[in-house]
Amino acid sequence: SDYDSHYTQDSSQFLPDNEALLGITRQLSSLDLFAAMKVRAWALRELERVFQDVDVIALPTTGMTAPAISKGCGRFGETNARQGSVIMRFAFPANFVGLPTITIPAGVDTLGLPIGFQLIAWHWREHLLLRVANELEAAGLSEQARPQAYFGDEIRGILNA
Repeated sequence: SDYDSHYTQDSSQFLPDNEALLGITRQLSSLDLFAAMKVRAWALRELERVFQDVDVIALPTTGMTAPAISKGCGRFGETNARQGSVIMRFAFPANFVGLPTITIPAGVDTLGLPIGFQLIAWHWREHLLLRVANELEAAGLSEQARPQAYFGDEIRGILNA
């Protein structure tokens, strides 16, 4: 396949965590894919049932605030599977079934790091997400000052090194 020829020619184009995921997925069978598709279909039916009664679902954007940035992670980044699963815990359901989401600032933690929440809507209902986010912003509920612990400049320096 095109993927196999590209992947085997130059895997250095992938970050280490993506390389690991691609390596794992190459070991999965068509039966594994079918089983995952069944789980996805079940999740989609369950969420469709929920959206019969609500317009949007509000959840935290992430399962924890931003972790510390390790020294030396600039070139290849870093992978922490346990931490990643905690961070992505609330994003997974919508991503898994392809539902639209929007993230809105919701304040800061005790260290001054940003906290957000996400709104999820049913397929083709992005206008509801934008309307709710706009109303929250107009009401002053989604305003947020730059966090005390802001690493954007440091990250840009690391990435451009």
